[in-house]
Amino acid sequence: MSSANFTHVKINHGRYGRTTMPLPDPLNPGNPFAGSSGFTHLDGKRKWSEIWAALPAPLVGDPSLSAIDFDQWPEEYLQVAGRRGRLTAEVRRAEGGRFRQYVLGRAVGDRDEARAPAPTEEIEWSDHVALVFPHEVWTSATVTPVFRHWFETGELPADLTLRELDL
Repeated sequence: MSSANFTHVKINHGRYGRTTMPLPDPLNPGNPFAGSSGFTHLDGKRKWSEIWAALPAPLVGDPSLSAIDFDQWPEEYLQVAGRRGRLTAEVRRAEGGRFRQYVLGRAVGDRDEARAPAPTEEIEWSDHVALVFPHEVWTSATVTPVFRHWFETGELPADLTLRELDL
């Protein structure tokens, strides 16, 4: 394995379990967003989600991270789930001594969907269905800039909405 300094980890979930990959990718170092959208492989059935997390310090060595315990680490991550044309995106953060998870959405302003009483859009993956608002439905092309901004800056874009999930 390369001796590159890994700064992030990408965790893929699908039919065959969980796999991890260090970022930057030792086989394709540099910008993980070069080329096409990073989430076009998500189909909702064979591969349905990705979690991206920053490592607590650059990791040199074994990038497999096979023993990740989500009850302990990572404290913050971005997650995308569904199929490439219909995705939901979420962020998990440690706040007030506990983990909180939020659905990400695009700014809605005064549009009617900002006043909708409940989410009605279905996002399916594996055997799950999540209900989100229309402004919380993403495609692989629209969610990629969100992940790129977070990967490069450590922050979410300022114009996103956050809706806390009751988990």
